Amino acid sequence: MHAGYSWSGHERKTAYLNLTDGTFVHASAVSGADFDDDGRAVAITDWDGDGDLDMWLKNRSGPQLRYMENQSPPGRHYLELAMRGTTGNRDAVGTVVEVHAGDRKWMRFVAAGDGYLSQSSKRLHFGLGGVDRIDHLLIRWPGGETETVTGLTVDRRYAYVQGSGQAEELPKLLVRESRPPLTPSGVKGLSPPPRNMAADPEPPSGQAVVLRTALPLPPSILAFVGVGRDEATSGKERASRAAGEPARLICFWASWCVPCAAELSNLAKDSARLRETGLQILAVNIDKPEDRPKAAAIWQQVVTAGGADTNIKTLEASEGFQATVDALHVHVLDRAGWPLPMSWLTDRDGNLQIVYVGPVNVASLSKDLGRLAGETAKSTVRSQFPGRWYFRIGRDFNELAGDLADRGRAEDAAYYRALHTQSRTE
Repeated sequence: MHAGYSWSGHERKTAYLNLTDGTFVHASAVSGADFDDDGRAVAITDWDGDGDLDMWLKNRSGPQLRYMENQSPPGRHYLELAMRGTTGNRDAVGTVVEVHAGDRKWMRFVAAGDGYLSQSSKRLHFGLGGVDRIDHLLIRWPGGETETVTGLTVDRRYAYVQGSGQAEELPKLLVRESRPPLTPSGVKGLSPPPRNMAADPEPPSGQAVVLRTALPLPPSILAFVGVGRDEATSGKERASRAAGEPARLICFWASWCVPCAAELSNLAKDSARLRETGLQILAVNIDKPEDRPKAAAIWQQVVTAGGADTNIKTLEASEGFQATVDALHVHVLDRAGWPLPMSWLTDRDGNLQIVYVGPVNVASLSKDLGRLAGETAKSTVRSQFPGRWYFRIGRDFNELAGDLADRGRAEDAAYYRALHTQSRTE
């Protein structure tokens, strides 16, 4: 799981057609739902309000979300019910409704959490096909009460309150006008629309993972990036040196990573703006020794060729350095590996504050540097999501130390064991 793999991968969606005689036929291919994905969940709802059910498909692999719009031909009838309980739960979860029309019967029940990590609409949708008249509804509430309701018309939406005896027709949903339009994406053979440079001068930024609590970096990392420290193992000792230290953006890149070259080029072009923020940029190359001449040529082309820029420095990562970084990735992101482009934003104390998975731009950096300067950078209640933390969640420095020791990084392991001991005595 740390490597990003699934225990039961490549589970394509399956669809079965009800033959109405107690049997089903496997119709996955003709339905179009059996994408070559690692599927996880399906949520059903009349998303576009046209009287038939559409599907949202959730995958572990990308694309993680697919929308399938039902484009069935006209002439089919339906009935939709929004149930509300009064003596039991308000959402009427557990209620069973039967629609009777001649010798035909359809049955649905109200469910909550009806799929893995998903929830379909709690409204009951009945596809009636060619049936154009409803005789009555038979409702069984969770408490055991039953009701019979008449006077309903096909192709309508109704709300029914337990014990009312009368269904209330709901207005037609104008969801096409109220919901933003959906555009196809990820279709083979189609290219993304060109970016309007005038309206969007900044390149898109990757995902910023704001650490719940800042992570003190170990001696080997700080020595590598040039942060002075003797035997400092606490935030107080690091803070004494912070006045003369800049914040740092550590960009990990490789010669085979095309987006990395584009990211470095954009950062070099905006070097003046970056220098004003007091940010030092370190480009850490993780290529193997035999590939570093190629990396040097790329650096010359995308950074140096535009003019010497002393604000962006390039460093070559050793195997030991990469082993420590990999252990920190497991600790912070709960997965190993190098998802390039990737960058670290560290504060003046030598703490890792933000991990960028994907390219970064100057606008995002300026905003995040402002966050680091405020009290939220050191507060135990900060988060990249809205809300409030009610419990302090400490870091497992002991587990991190063990991982580093297994990788042969004894000095870094000793550093985090000392932090573990310190945290237990505070």
